[in-house]
Amino acid sequence: MSEIESAKLIYKILQGLNHIHNVSVVHRDLKPENLIVSDEGNPKIIDFGLSKDTITSTRMLKSFVGSKLYMAPEILEGIGHTHTCDMWSVGIILFLTLSGAYPFNLKNLDQEIKSAPIFFPDGMWSSISQLCKSFILSLLERDHIKRLTSSQALKHPWFKILDNPNNF
Repeated sequence: MSEIESAKLIYKILQGLNHIHNVSVVHRDLKPENLIVSDEGNPKIIDFGLSKDTITSTRMLKSFVGSKLYMAPEILEGIGHTHTCDMWSVGIILFLTLSGAYPFNLKNLDQEIKSAPIFFPDGMWSSISQLCKSFILSLLERDHIKRLTSSQALKHPWFKILDNPNNF
């Protein structure tokens, strides 16, 4: 998928996430299999079976849930998680849409998710903008407190590659 097509898709996913996060819901299992894309290219987030309403909870969520390939480090480590775990999943999805690969070695997945650096190999990433790479790194920030929220992500400068993100 091209960078512009990926930006359109991710922007729309972020709009959906921003809505559910604003009503205190965390999806916790965001992955391509839980996205349906219409003929017009509009993604819909589905399968809220593992989602959690956090409006009544003042604590961080501690359940070990989700699909490991898209699972945020804080879930793997059991230290508690918030809505930013969904943002980690968006980073994995974006990396995958642009490269066709995961950012981690699947043989040692737990350790890779927890601590391996994110690389953008020259061959497949040479045509991808630095802003996009920076955006991915801000979504794949291992410190969930520093990771972008959905509302922050929607304002990221990378989306300026789109004429007007709200018009598509």
